[in-house]
Amino acid sequence: MMTRIPIADADCSKSRREFLGDVAIVVAATGSLFPAARVLATTLSEGRSTGANAAAGAGVRDGDKAFPAGDVRRYGVTPNRADAAASNTAALAALVSPKGGFSGNLFFPNTTGEDVYHFNDMIPFHEGVHIDLMKSTLNFSKLGVAGDTNAGFFHALRDFSIENGSIVVDYTHRAGSNTGNALSFGARGSDCALFPNIYDSLLPAAMGKILVRDVHISSNAGGGEGRGILMLGGLDGVLLENVTIDGQDQLLHGVYYEFGWATNEEKRYLRQSSHAHNFQVKNLVVNGVTREGFAANGMYQATIDGIRVNKAGGVCAFGPGESMFFRPWSGVGDRKSKPNIVMRNVVGESISNVGVGVTGASKMTSGYLDNPPAHDNPNGLKAVHLTDLIEFTLDTFSISGTANNYGISTSAGRAVIRNGTLTGFQRGVVTTQECTRFVIDSVKILDSTSLGIQIGQAVRINDSPRPASGVIRHCVIAGSGAAGSSAAIAVGTTQSCVIEDCRFGYDQSHDYKTERHQTQAVAVAADAFGVVCRDNFVGETAENAAAYVLAAGPSGARECRLVDNGGVVSATGAWLTGRQGRSAQPVSNNGTVVTAGLHSIWVTASAPASGVVVQPGTQQGQTIVIIHDGAEANSIEFGPEDTSNVANGARPIRGHNAMVLVWNGEKKLWRLLD
Repeated sequence: MMTRIPIADADCSKSRREFLGDVAIVVAATGSLFPAARVLATTLSEGRSTGANAAAGAGVRDGDKAFPAGDVRRYGVTPNRADAAASNTAALAALVSPKGGFSGNLFFPNTTGEDVYHFNDMIPFHEGVHIDLMKSTLNFSKLGVAGDTNAGFFHALRDFSIENGSIVVDYTHRAGSNTGNALSFGARGSDCALFPNIYDSLLPAAMGKILVRDVHISSNAGGGEGRGILMLGGLDGVLLENVTIDGQDQLLHGVYYEFGWATNEEKRYLRQSSHAHNFQVKNLVVNGVTREGFAANGMYQATIDGIRVNKAGGVCAFGPGESMFFRPWSGVGDRKSKPNIVMRNVVGESISNVGVGVTGASKMTSGYLDNPPAHDNPNGLKAVHLTDLIEFTLDTFSISGTANNYGISTSAGRAVIRNGTLTGFQRGVVTTQECTRFVIDSVKILDSTSLGIQIGQAVRINDSPRPASGVIRHCVIAGSGAAGSSAAIAVGTTQSCVIEDCRFGYDQSHDYKTERHQTQAVAVAADAFGVVCRDNFVGETAENAAAYVLAAGPSGARECRLVDNGGVVSATGAWLTGRQGRSAQPVSNNGTVVTAGLHSIWVTASAPASGVVVQPGTQQGQTIVIIHDGAEANSIEFGPEDTSNVANGARPIRGHNAMVLVWNGEKKLWRLLD
């Protein structure tokens, strides 16, 4: 059983919280849902840090005019003297105090090529400060106090940048939580002594406009849940570019974010929450952290393009946190769209837990919306408020891990996973029964100790499972079941699932080895409908197992079908075989695809067709899979969105391909899932 650590909230009552990093262990061991994350807070019993006190009320001295304006030496900061740490801290804190008026550019000269500037406390920054380290190093060394909770060595709310150098943290945790962070941005309520009483709706300007570029962080801040970079609140505009973080096997995360408070009602369950958006990460490298390289609870929109994580619990983890995006502040951003995370160019090596975890369905147990200790759910939240909370895309990745957990695990409402490799996990890709729309395209999954892909893991919020629709295409799955014979793909709880153009099992012709563990290519559970396996190739199955297994299910047509598969084609169960034939809808120029009452829609075209219309959907989120059974050259192209009911940008469907479309009731358009 996992240890859960209760902490106290600085501006409210005690609450039991939990970080995303614990999620992977819970899911693999018990199959339970990802828990909501613990709000970052503790009782600030020891007051503010000495650096903050030094800055309070201090004026900016005229400075040593032997140095140019902006040179930190002008203001009393001295390089290459460890004994100057206290005076350096006091001088810089006085200059950049949030209560002061300084803004502008500061630089740390590197006259020897190896200059080190020593500091011994946290420093809060006024807005409008931009730092060039000029390849020098900042050394931050401190015995921690409770007043360091949720603070960073350099801490800013808005309009701040730091570039071109290194930060070395030597921090000993003594009290507080989330302490010893190299950099912190944003704040929430009274959770941080450096910036108390931060509520986004009451601020004169949004927090954000943060840049960290070409910065290397090395930190030993363990014991107090330290991070390389910690962020809170409704940050608008953050760019982390070419940042490396060495956690020395001590840091909890490389980068961690959590939602904020926009309003300050006494009862927290009435508050509006604030959420980061316009958030970008480019070329982040994280080594030696105990949980994820990048994790976030309550981030509304983010793009990660380039992240490499080595020797860590996981690569990335995202969830709604306790906020559930239930009452997001209306003052900022587009709140009509779903929270959306895009991850590209992702590498994970020596990952000990879940590689990428995205929680889109979460219980509110012990969260502030449940109003502890009464736990009376005063807002009346139902399953509809606790599911479909996040959508994500993961594109171009390579992650290797262990049998402890899954390569990708998600309960997101929409999951698009493509162009990657997963090696050595317990299971490669797992979707729960709350992930109802999925595309898994061009993914190679090798040597899982159990299943390669599991669709519809029996973990849910809703009383009854919601059948999913999706496509698995162009994948290679081999070596599954290293710890005990297992199938490549296990499918459950679907209304439509197309598995096409995949290769299953090691074989001599492709891999110069035989399949020793992986038994079935596809195993379909009794609650799965509309599973179509076509144009796949099974090289070998272990134990002479049947390649395609369909479990007995309820009476009635399940429309599970095998079409033009190659290699080992043995099957058990009541599969339909061969092409759909006469029941496929013929499509020609300006024709209409009929969707009423259908989940899987077979179409065919005797020649290329354009201007094609898709019959409108009937309810928000309705999902269909269109399966083109015609010749590959006879593509079907949709007309303009005002006539076709298909959003502009949807690509044509080539023959022998399938496409997932989702109905947007507000726009009255079908949108391409992938």
